[in-house]
Parts: sequence; structure tokens; C-alpha cells
Amino acid sequence: MNSFLNVERIKGFEVFASVDLNTVPKRDIVGDVMIMSPVDAKNSKSMTQVFKALVRVCVTQNRGLYCRYIRTSKSSPKLVLLWPKIKTSNELHLFYTLKVPYLDKVMDINFEVK
Repeated sequence: MNSFLNVERIKGFEVFASVDLNTVPKRDIVGDVMIMSPVDAKNSKSMTQVFKALVRVCVTQNRGLYCRYIRTSKSSPKLVLLWPKIKTSNELHLFYTLKVPYLDKVMDINFEVK
């Protein structure tokens, strides 16, 4: 069994690679999408600042983050790509969380009209 799946199941994100967003294969950006943004609360102000700093660095360097994501301690791990975005209208810092398909799920489909 793949060691990626055998690790202890702790819910949350585990970053294992950063990638230049210009080199991400199109197949990695067509899956399910969630949006991750910081919670602005008095007790989490420092974590919000850390989150925003990470998004800013990723946007500045045009980098995305490949992560192992476990939603609950009983769910299976998923491979996701965190794609950074800063919405300039309201200075909202967020990551698009894109579920990356495994290669056995990727199909070549020819859409040419003959």
C-alpha cells in the first residue's frame, strides 16, 4: 500500500510540496473546489495574520502548495492543491482548495468534431 495513505490519520492539511503555478497540469485544476479563508476573530488574530502572510508569499512567488488533506479522523486522505488568491476589492486572502485526481482517474478525451 502507498505510504501516502499509511500515515497516521490526523485531520487537517499537511503540505509536502510547493509548485510553480505555471507548471501545474490542467488535469490538476478541474476537480472539486473548496475555498479556505481565515476566520477573523479576536482569539485567532495572530493565526489570521500568518494565513494572510502565507497567501501573500504564494501569490508574490506564483506558487501553489500540494497537500495531503484529511477532513475528519475517519476519512481517507486526499491529494489537494492550494491555489492562492487575494481579492483586491475587499483584501480577502484565500486558497482555492482543488482536489487533485489520481492518475488512474485521469482520462484522455478527444473533443474534436469531425
